[in-house]
Amino acid sequence: MQPLPHGARRCPNCRTPRPAGKGLPIFLGVATLLALIFLVYMMLTSVTHEESGQATSSSQSDKTPPLNK
Repeated sequence: MQPLPHGARRCPNCRTPRPAGKGLPIFLGVATLLALIFLVYMMLTSVTHEESGQATSSSQSDKTPPLNK
């Protein structure tokens, strides 16, 4: 088996199409990495907001509102 010439779409001898490229696994890896970075960012901002007291919690409203309003 000889290597295909650069830029050839088919084998010059048997006309078999060139195998598919390796672009899809690279794309999936990059997309997964970006998704993980986004999830870590969201988790960190959530924890930061909780620690600074900006998160809503049920302990802030122990009193129930009156029913007639």
